[in-house]
Amino acid sequence: MNKYEKLEYFYTLDENLFYTLDENFDVKAIGKVFKTEKEAREHIRYIKIRAKIVDIANRLGRASKEDMQNPYIAKYCSYYDCNCDGTIFCLSENFPDVCNKEIGKEDLIFYSKYQV
Repeated sequence: MNKYEKLEYFYTLDENLFYTLDENFDVKAIGKVFKTEKEAREHIRYIKIRAKIVDIANRLGRASKEDMQNPYIAKYCSYYDCNCDGTIFCLSENFPDVCNKEIGKEDLIFYSKYQV
């Protein structure tokens, strides 16, 4: 049984609206879906913030897998991102400050609390 069967509609990341009442409808075929427009917009916000964090880390020197395994190399994360799954680490001690300046405290807090 499709968990979206009882919904009249749902949203996808491109903000298109799809209608379905068919229990055999393959939701997975169209990608990630959300029950409300608010959920879709929050996920888009999360993706945009994560892309900014990745961009900053790449610019300043993102930590590689080898760096992460070396306990003697200092690694930094944004102020609000350190305890999240998928935390992005950087080798620059300026990383937290640059993230805070370029992204902003409000968006970084939203990012750290968002449940993917």
